[in-house]
Parts: sequence; structure tokens; C-alpha cells
Amino acid sequence: DWRRVIDNKDIDMVIIGTPDHWHCLQLVAACETGKDVYVEKPLANTMEECDLMVRATRKYNRIVQVGQWQRSDPHWDEAAA
Repeated sequence: DWRRVIDNKDIDMVIIGTPDHWHCLQLVAACETGKDVYVEKPLANTMEECDLMVRATRKYNRIVQVGQWQRSDPHWDEAAA
């Protein structure tokens, strides 16, 4: 359950790599509990979700980065072989 990670006081930051319809809820909850966040693209499904996420980031003074892990590049397959 992702909420156990969010509530863990020993964790400083989280990586959100869940399906994008979960991103807004999880990012806002992480910010509320003092976590910095790396969230996978796409950030959100609507502008309203984006606005909620930006407001939470600012309200709780958190660092949030949006990105995309390059898990499909051929060099990862070679490294795993």
C-alpha cells in the first residue's frame, strides 16, 4: 500500500511510477507528509490535476521533478544480459 510509504517518517522522498490516474492523489499526499517527489510522465490527466499538484508543491515547499525513466533504451537490455 503506497500510503505506508508516504506515512513512513524515515523516508525523505518518493518516486511515483504508478499509472498516471494515481499521480495527483499520490503527489499531493506525499507533499502533505513532507516528502520530495520524482514523478513519471505524464504528470496528470487534466489541467485541474496539474493545478492541485502545483499548489501542494508550493504550499508544503517541496521539491518535485517530472521525468521519464529511459527503461526501454537498448543499453538497459545489454546491461541486464
